[in-house]
Amino acid sequence: MRGVSIAISSSGRPEFLQRAVVCALGQRGVEFEVVVVEQGGVPTPLPPEVRYYWLPEAHVGRARNLSWQVSRGELLLFLDDDVECRPDLARGHWVHYLQDPSRGALAGLMIPQSWGQRDLALAFWRQQFPQGNYHWMPTGNLSVPRRVMEELGGFDPHLSHACEDSELTLRIRLR
Repeated sequence: MRGVSIAISSSGRPEFLQRAVVCALGQRGVEFEVVVVEQGGVPTPLPPEVRYYWLPEAHVGRARNLSWQVSRGELLLFLDDDVECRPDLARGHWVHYLQDPSRGALAGLMIPQSWGQRDLALAFWRQQFPQGNYHWMPTGNLSVPRRVMEELGGFDPHLSHACEDSELTLRIRLR
């Protein structure tokens, strides 16, 4: 598939997951699919358009790997289950990818609703990533070309609960 695979992993947060899926399904202006890998707990009922997979135990590295391995898109857009996105998010990642297909990854701005103030979030991101110099890119809003994931072998499966995004970012930067 030429387009974007939106990959969402979740563990025990059905309300968040359902909201994230509604936002993901609302994308416009680009061919896309939504792939969800839920870990542990009870499977969450989701719309039939979603390609859904369930793992019996929580393991974020394995969940993220399964999501990209079963997806069909040329560009993989990883979202956290607590991300509520605008309908042009996938298109924005796709347009940036087409402008420079050699790019290893693209991290999008995330403003957690719990932060309340947009200005505070923008200041935080500008401080963390001055002039686009990304040393760490969170997988809450991260796109990676499929060929890069295949080249690197995906996320480290030994990282079960955290740091899988930091470790992947390091390998992308070093390639």
